[in-house]
Amino acid sequence: MSHRQFKRFLAIAKLSVFANFRVYKQHVTSDDEANLIAAAATNYLFGEEVDEKHQALDMHAVNSDASTWVFNDPLLRELVVQSLRVRLMLHYFKRERLNSRVSVLLKRFGKEFPHAPTLETYEVLVQKYFNSVDAASQEQLRLRFDF
Repeated sequence: MSHRQFKRFLAIAKLSVFANFRVYKQHVTSDDEANLIAAAATNYLFGEEVDEKHQALDMHAVNSDASTWVFNDPLLRELVVQSLRVRLMLHYFKRERLNSRVSVLLKRFGKEFPHAPTLETYEVLVQKYFNSVDAASQEQLRLRFDF
């Protein structure tokens, strides 16, 4: 198993989700605020701590909006679940603990996707979700990750 490859696909998954959520929010807010909200929502969905620069946001509203978005998109739901599992696996090997948000999110969304990802299945899933991202964001991600 290649930890480096899992990390790469996890980064691509996170940035793809960020790009889609940013486009989703740009319809109702400014570009700067859409970027901030998309970053906070992505952090929430991937079980990361609240970033200091997101403190001014109504995090309950951001998390609720992100959860609704996940419920309405089965592909995103699967990507989030499998990405959380990848994070757990990567942190297990480092012997680090993740915050409790990861287990809360997995309990909430994980039952629908009971199988743990392999490198191959995760790559296919990330590619599938990546294909749903707008062309400009895809180009930026391709340049950054040679994907």
